[in-house]
Amino acid sequence: MDSECGGTKMVRIAVVDDRPDDRRRMARITETYFRKKRIPFEVEGFGGSAGLFRALDEKNCFDFFLLDLQMADMTGLQIAREIRNRYSEPVIIFVTNYLSYAIEAYEVNAFRYIPKELMEGKLPEAFEAMMPQIDARDQRAYIINHELRAEKIFYRDIFYVKKEGKHIVIVHRNGESRERKTLQEFYGETDPEEFFYVDKGCVVNARHIMSFRRGELSMRNQDILAVSRPRFHDVQERIIAYWEERNP
Repeated sequence: MDSECGGTKMVRIAVVDDRPDDRRRMARITETYFRKKRIPFEVEGFGGSAGLFRALDEKNCFDFFLLDLQMADMTGLQIAREIRNRYSEPVIIFVTNYLSYAIEAYEVNAFRYIPKELMEGKLPEAFEAMMPQIDARDQRAYIINHELRAEKIFYRDIFYVKKEGKHIVIVHRNGESRERKTLQEFYGETDPEEFFYVDKGCVVNARHIMSFRRGELSMRNQDILAVSRPRFHDVQERIIAYWEERNP
């Protein structure tokens, strides 16, 4: 059960609430559940968006997020949208006193929406339903064998791969990695439904495409990639097919 950013065999939870008492209460319920289940875990609390975003920008990784909806600096909905810009498959649970936000919570694909007054009973239920989803995450990985070490990069964390001379540069969630290999060799080792060429020097991961317009792709990491004219219609069809398959 690896964290989304890969590597650590434990569940990492971010608790975001600007009320210290509520934040501690959420953390306590969470810790109790995972201790009883004997699942390795780590809970980190944040009093608002600034600390959370700083942690995410520093490549801290979380398997799921417990968010209050109404906070001083940003709403939980705004924070959820920012998390979705950084993570391809975040699990978000809203814990709040404001029931009027329920419909909007589902617009950001929240896993659960729990009133704070019911969190003692409802949070463990949500965790029980959530764990199979975390366990089922795609664990396929690309391995680079360096001279003195090996590097493991989960396919789900790769944004795109570009050709650079006799090397390929893999742009992924934790930075960039280089390997002396052709782009065609890399492409032959990946899932053709998720990875495809956008021009002769670049292969993208469809799960990280945020938009496609005017011959350009906006990627989840905010990079903009050009699509060559000969591939324009094929790329458009591949993107639409990928999105429709995952949102039937």
